[in-house]
Formats: sequence, structure tokens, C-alpha cells
Amino acid sequence: LDLSRSMDAQDLTPSRLTRARLKILDILQRRKSGQIALVVYSSNAFTVTPLTTDADTVAALVNSLSTEIMPSRGSYPPAAIKKGQQLLEQAGVSLGEVLLITDGGSSPAAEEAADQLRSAGYSLSVLAIGTTEGAPIPRAGGGFVTDRSGNIAVPKLEATGLRRLAAAGGGRFAVMRTDDSDLDTLLSGATMAGSESDESLVTDHWREEGPWLLLLLVPLAAIAFRKGLVITLLIFILPVAEPAHAFSWKDLWLNADQQANQLLVEGSAADAAQLFKDPAWRAVADYRAGHYGGSAAGFGTLEDIDNLYNLGNALAKLGEFESAIDAYEEVLETDPNSEDARYNRDLLEDLLKQQQDSQAGEQGNQENA
Repeated sequence: LDLSRSMDAQDLTPSRLTRARLKILDILQRRKSGQIALVVYSSNAFTVTPLTTDADTVAALVNSLSTEIMPSRGSYPPAAIKKGQQLLEQAGVSLGEVLLITDGGSSPAAEEAADQLRSAGYSLSVLAIGTTEGAPIPRAGGGFVTDRSGNIAVPKLEATGLRRLAAAGGGRFAVMRTDDSDLDTLLSGATMAGSESDESLVTDHWREEGPWLLLLLVPLAAIAFRKGLVITLLIFILPVAEPAHAFSWKDLWLNADQQANQLLVEGSAADAAQLFKDPAWRAVADYRAGHYGGSAAGFGTLEDIDNLYNLGNALAKLGEFESAIDAYEEVLETDPNSEDARYNRDLLEDLLKQQQDSQAGEQGNQENA
């Protein structure tokens, strides 16, 4: 399930995301047996629920999903496809299906991951959401989301690329419909004949006995400055539970990091920071709680490019502009195309120059007094 802002587009009523959630619930009702796992990802993939026969738990997670707490751009399907393959292989199953639900497109990296999944004995199917005409993305306060040029963004369904992705994964392709014809295509064992102009394209037979993975596509925007504002790192959403007692159902289903993520979603960032075991997520929670020193210390122990970028943001919030600029420079050395890192660096360099000019002016005034 793609949770980028484009899923709020209303070319499908009431929105792409609402229709997608309902469609997933329909899928869960159809599959009375077998195992299902839930994976979310941004630049990295996370397992929300491992393979389980408890469809109710998965349904509770689906019902809680929203784009409102998420940044609006970026998604990297290959990470989730690889995570899906890893879960299937770790479970020791020989047959398994991965279903990708998205309004986005494909890429060479995604098709390579799908091909590797197929080579391992599994398959990737795609349920595409949206229309070729597309629709603007409404803002909560009115108006519509715009692109970098200031034009109203109108995300359109990229069916051709998604067909290619399903073919690479040896699975099936369908466009979401108001009836059950899309699910009939994806879930039935019958071969569906058609051409490139058909609304659905079958590329392999469905193996009903295999475990199934729902990939929730989450856009990447790690605690980034964007147009002068700070955006928080995306988290995956867990269902709201009853208050915990000495031992609760959460202890049965959720590990400490998952429970901490739930606290983070509920707005209890400081409590989440105390509970997180994962250092990256703990640094995120510290950042959300306004504990920028702890956040910087946490991100400073992690070596990958995303956390280095986050380190720059935490240092910037501390007012340590020069150190933040150094962090962004390191990001750009690894990824010269990182527009956000370049924007943040340039922004801080301007702010630093303004500070220095202001201090020089004050010093000159004092000398002339």
C-alpha cells in the first residue's frame, strides 16, 4: 500500500488510499487460510508483522494507515521486495506471493529485485491504483500540493511500468476496480487472456497455497529540511491498543521497537525514545521529542548516508551550523544528486553568513561608539 501523498488524490472516490485500505480488507476476508506478513519501507524496509495466520492483526494495522504523519515524496520498492524475499526464505517456505499495492511506477532496480524474487521461486504481483488522467492532491488547509516548479501536482497512474514490474516478478497485474474483478484476476487460478490494452495482464498462475506479503510503500524523507521547514522521519503505524498492564496483548504481538513506534505515532515521542532498542529509531524519537542533543548523538554512531543526513538536521536544530554543513557535505560526496542535502547545506551557509555579517556589524558599531 503506497502511503505517499499521491494516495490522497481523489480520482478514485473518496481517495486512492481509502479505496486501497478497503481492497486490502477484502483480500484478507477472501484468504481464510495461509499466512500473511506485512512490510513497510522508505529507504529501508521494516517488518511490521512477520508471517502470521492472524488476519485480524494485519487488518488492524491496515485500518490505522494514513498519509497525514508522513512526508510526501520518495519511495524505493526494491528494498521492500528484497525484505519480502528474506521473510519467505527465513520461514523456509518454497512457494510464496508478494503483492505490491501502489499508484507509482517501476524502475530498473525494482525490476531487478522482482526478477531475483522470481528466481528464488516466488512471485510478485501488482495492484495498481489511480487513473491515467490523475487528480490533484488536496492539502488539509485548502488548495493542492505543488511540485518544485510551483505547478499543481497531478499524479497519474503509470500502468505500463507496473505491468513490466509484475512480468519481471512472474506475477499478475490488475488495475483497482469498484467491483471484485481486480481481485478475481489477482487471486484466482484461472488464466486471464488479454493484450496490452486490457485492464489487467496475467503473467503467471497464482499459487494459492503460498504465504503472502503485503508491501506498504512508504515515501522517503528522513527528517529533512524542505523549503526551510523541518519534516520528520517517516514511521510505520501500529494499531492503538488499550493501556498496557503488567502483561498485555501488545507483549504477545509487538516487540519493544514496535511498541515504541506505536507510542511515536500517538505523539509520545519522549516515551518512545526510552523504549526503542534500535538506535536509529531512538534518534528519530529524540528528534521528535525535541531532544536534539540525544538525536545527534544517536545519529552520529550510525554510518549510512540517511542517518548522516539526519545528523546534519539534528545539528542544525542545535544551532551547530558548521558541523551540520560538514554532515551535508559528506552526504553529497556519496550522493551528489541529493537535492535535499544540497538545499539544506546552502540554506545553512546563507544563515551562517548572515550571522557572521550581523556579528561584524555589531562589533563595528561598538568600536564606533
